[in-house]
Formats: sequence, structure tokens, C-alpha cells
Amino acid sequence: MHVACCQFDIVWENKPANYAKVEAMIAQAALPTGTLLLLPEMFATGFSMNAEAIAEGVKGPTARFMAELAARHGIYVLGGVVISADHGQKARNEALLFDPSGTLLSRYAKIQLFTPGGEAAHYQPGEEHGLFLLSDCPCQIAIC
Repeated sequence: MHVACCQFDIVWENKPANYAKVEAMIAQAALPTGTLLLLPEMFATGFSMNAEAIAEGVKGPTARFMAELAARHGIYVLGGVVISADHGQKARNEALLFDPSGTLLSRYAKIQLFTPGGEAAHYQPGEEHGLFLLSDCPCQIAIC
């Protein structure tokens, strides 16, 4: 199993610019099929507390970008996205994992929010661990 980490200077709350940065880096990297690509927490927006403005559905533009990236390159893609709230709740800081066909394999909403950074005031904590199998290996998603 190959694992690739994609660290970059995120353009604040500019999803298209950040998608372009990731796409360019992956195109240059020529990752082997089946690689697990790890993108940062809230990679498309930066660690923003502007949850209402940046939140999207689980099938929103960031999830579609990740799914298409996974399918186009034949890789697993794991990255952070702010998911819209259910009625009466706050948005969630989530990590989504897509398989090489572009199918959502697992998702995890951050359980331990970063209170000193104000995250708990703007986001709803998750309740379940993001468990999944990758090549018969049990794995768990975590967000720092």
C-alpha cells in the first residue's frame, strides 16, 4: 500500500483555487494505482469558523471533486470537508474517504473539537468512529 500526503498553502475559503492546487500536485506526482491520498483537514477552505458560508452537502462540490479525483487516478482519497447541518444543528467538520471508483467508502465527523480555536462554538461534534477496511486491513479515520 502506498500512502501520499498532500500538504499545501491553502487559499482561504476559495474552493476552486484549492481544488486546482490539489489537482496540479497529483498530476505531477503520478501516484501508483490504489494509493491512499491524504488531504488536510478542511483542505478546500482552510480551518475556517465560517461554517455557514463554507458548509455543503455530502454530495456537494468538494465531495464531487474528491470522488472524481479518486476515479480519474484510480486512488483512494481522504480529505476534510465541512458538511451542512441537519435542521437545528451546527455543521460538522468531517473527513470523507472515496475509493478508486469514486464511491464514498467511509465518513467521520470530528468528535473532539478544538475548543481553544472556537471550533466547538461553530461545529457539531460527531458521535461515531470512521472505521473501514482497506485491503483487508482495519483502519480508522481521525481528524486532528
